Amino acid sequence: MTIEGQLGTLPQGVVSRVVRDATDSLAECYTRRHQALPFLSGAITLKLRVGSDGAVRYALPIESTLGDRETERCMVERAQALRFTEPCGGEAEVTFPLELEASSDARPATPIPASRLDAALREHRAAVARCTSGVQSATFRVTVYVTPEGRVAASGTSIPSPEAVSAADCITREVNGWRLPSPGSWYARTTLDLH
Repeated sequence: MTIEGQLGTLPQGVVSRVVRDATDSLAECYTRRHQALPFLSGAITLKLRVGSDGAVRYALPIESTLGDRETERCMVERAQALRFTEPCGGEAEVTFPLELEASSDARPATPIPASRLDAALREHRAAVARCTSGVQSATFRVTVYVTPEGRVAASGTSIPSPEAVSAADCITREVNGWRLPSPGSWYARTTLDLH
């Protein structure tokens, strides 16, 4: 008898070592973008599917409040290059969080309520729906930075499944083109859920 759908396992020590060794490389993605976006900060949780040979089959930012798709993409690419030992019992999944904070001398973006984006969301609802068509029951958490002029400075998206990557990229392109009310004299940040 065979059981399909079961995931294999990796020893916790192996996972901890690989993640610890990769942390600087992953953080470098953030550091590089932080120079262009000094207000950039947040958390990201990466989910990796490790194949039976120890290679990463895919990596996803299943939770992210970074608000920068370029940083998320860089981290995913670097995570996909990681190598683990062969999992016991078949493919395995590894999930780990990273908290990325701006330097203490950087001024953070001002938090604003997601409701400030309601008008833009209504205006662009059809475009967002086109992005998410074909992705069943998915919620995309989008973090947006808004310039004092009401342009989108950067946005990033949590991705619930490998099938949703192109939808997340499409959502990011759409959101990056939105015109929003001015948040005031400094950059603002909010997070909203799109279905």
